[in-house]
Amino acid sequence: MIGAIAACHYFFEIILVFGLGQTQRVGWIIFLKSMLAASATLFVIKQFSKKWFGGKDFFQVILINRVSAVDFVVCGLFGLFWAGVVTFLHRFFPAPAPTEIERLFQDPLSFFAGSVYAVAFAPFFEEVVFRGILFTFFKRVSNTVIAFILVSFFFTGLHVAQMSGYWFGILSVLSVSLIATALRQRSNSITFSVLFHLAYNATVLFNFWD
Repeated sequence: MIGAIAACHYFFEIILVFGLGQTQRVGWIIFLKSMLAASATLFVIKQFSKKWFGGKDFFQVILINRVSAVDFVVCGLFGLFWAGVVTFLHRFFPAPAPTEIERLFQDPLSFFAGSVYAVAFAPFFEEVVFRGILFTFFKRVSNTVIAFILVSFFFTGLHVAQMSGYWFGILSVLSVSLIATALRQRSNSITFSVLFHLAYNATVLFNFWD
């Protein structure tokens, strides 16, 4: 199943490379391709979720629940707080050179496209795949501890290239994964992890622009 999701996503990425051109270093094109590939991948996952999870509907698997206004605010503030902690610590452990993800935000259009992807697409897409589908799958075939480890390993691995080997950036991604997974486990829903992830990304982007 993991291979099927990854293959599906990269298949759409490859198609979009030919559809939108080979200008790999143009940030807004890369973010646009990522948004389109993520949307297409979610569509395919939805079609196969019943087969993978014994007849359960897609939304039964990923567990999107309603939250109260208080929970909404708390998750948002927690994401903001953790982004503030990471940003503060980053001052003591700066990257030796601009990371790959920083180089993509090279102009206003790329920053806008990247912001839309990071805030509107990435939190939902990544939480559905990692905390919704994969965490549920790993818990089903093993246990909660192993599910925690594997989900965080794959989630962090997805972002390693973006960090260009910058160890503090990689550890920051790992911390986000552990917190988001804990929220998913405790609430039995990805709603809290999506809200936390969204608030974290938005705050980091704000600090990056500043």
